[in-house]
Amino acid sequence: MFKKNPLIKGTLTLIITGLLTRVIGFFFRIFLVQGLGADGIGIYQLVFPVQIFFCSFCSMGIQTVISSMVASEKKQARIILKNALFISMILSVLSSAFLYVFSDEISLYILSETRCTKALKYIAFSIPFASLHTCICGYYYGIKKAAVPGVSQLIEQLVRVLATYLIYLAATDNSINFTPANAIIGAVIGEIASSLFCLLSLSIRRFTLFNMFYIKKIAVSSIPLTANRMMLSIFQSAEAILIPLMLKIHGHSTVDSLSIYGVLTGMAIPFIMFPATITNSLSTLLLPAVSECDSNNNKKSIKRVTEKSICLSIYLGIFCTGIFLKYGHEIGTFIFHNTTSGYYLFILSWLCTFMYLSTTLSSILNGLKHTTMTFIFNIISIAIRIFFTVFVVPVYGISAYMSGLLVSYAILTLMEYTKVALYTKARIYIFKNLVFPVFSVIFALKVSALLPAFSYYPAALLQNCIIGGAIYLFLIAIYCQKAL
Repeated sequence: MFKKNPLIKGTLTLIITGLLTRVIGFFFRIFLVQGLGADGIGIYQLVFPVQIFFCSFCSMGIQTVISSMVASEKKQARIILKNALFISMILSVLSSAFLYVFSDEISLYILSETRCTKALKYIAFSIPFASLHTCICGYYYGIKKAAVPGVSQLIEQLVRVLATYLIYLAATDNSINFTPANAIIGAVIGEIASSLFCLLSLSIRRFTLFNMFYIKKIAVSSIPLTANRMMLSIFQSAEAILIPLMLKIHGHSTVDSLSIYGVLTGMAIPFIMFPATITNSLSTLLLPAVSECDSNNNKKSIKRVTEKSICLSIYLGIFCTGIFLKYGHEIGTFIFHNTTSGYYLFILSWLCTFMYLSTTLSSILNGLKHTTMTFIFNIISIAIRIFFTVFVVPVYGISAYMSGLLVSYAILTLMEYTKVALYTKARIYIFKNLVFPVFSVIFALKVSALLPAFSYYPAALLQNCIIGGAIYLFLIAIYCQKAL
């Protein structure tokens, strides 16, 4: 079955490695919270939008082009990759130098937090390695071999955690404070390790000489994608910078503002995104799969893959919404020893279905080469969040931002679904995709809560989640089997 359907095989590979990566990252996040504190986590999180901006310029748009081109021109896959790497490496070295030289100015005038300077200098070194990693992963996604990207992701996380922990031990042994910049060094080392693994996975000697035809084709194709990615990252960076600033206007101190931002972006949102490993894995391989079907004008396959992907995303999202609504307070308080994170998990639970479904729909649209529409939709979504951040957060605080987050993702998902449905004729069925899973998750969680606990809290909490999930999965499986 897996040989006949590489999409399923690749998705399962990415799910397994992704779950392992997220589990490791989950415990790593707890360690960082304890080592840096909420304020330190806020500074740590401020640095990454800057890195994403430069990576968007160097490689993220190029990765999409690689996946799409390789999926439709498999015989020239190696040539495409080499020429794409040539472009990406030039851009990444220049970007890395720029970020290192102007880190003081970026910290002072853009992030409004001078404590980010050293972390920015360190993270500048990760950009060439991140670009190398991204491009090679794009190549493997295009040829539908997800093992290397999956394992590289796992290696990156393992090395990052180990390196950060050793740095932490060295700092504490020498009575030195463990800072966000120290944690960034671990992230850079992890990126270097994963990129070296990706590079070793290739047989470099089999590459031919540079081909100007493909260099021009990749460059021309990636320009709009890169521009889109950069614009999105600018908006996302602005959003990240504005949140602490608007919280200050609301009345919080600098430390409290960064703490609230750190709890939200460093604890609550990553936890909400934890189950998205499944939809992220699926969407990563959907792009080349849909692109290949589209190039062959296979409308039936596109519709079938789209409807199944949408169905999976909704089922997962509805279940996670139920879990976080019922147990969000307890999960956040127990995991992070922070009652605020539990409150945020409860509020953000409504995001799950929209977030997971949007990831899938966005990948389908990119595979159908509707990248401009995807860009426009994302800009509208971020603009809504920025509007809430600038005009509503100063009055009502962080709860206003979370409301804006929900509104923006709901509108984004609706726009993406409308476009996908028009092109593929795929549909969301009210009873099958919405009514039945909602009643199923309510029933599953009610039954699991009534069962006697085999142990005391927090093991009982884990037991309820697992049993509830098993009942929900059983009901969904029975229904889907009958529907077929």
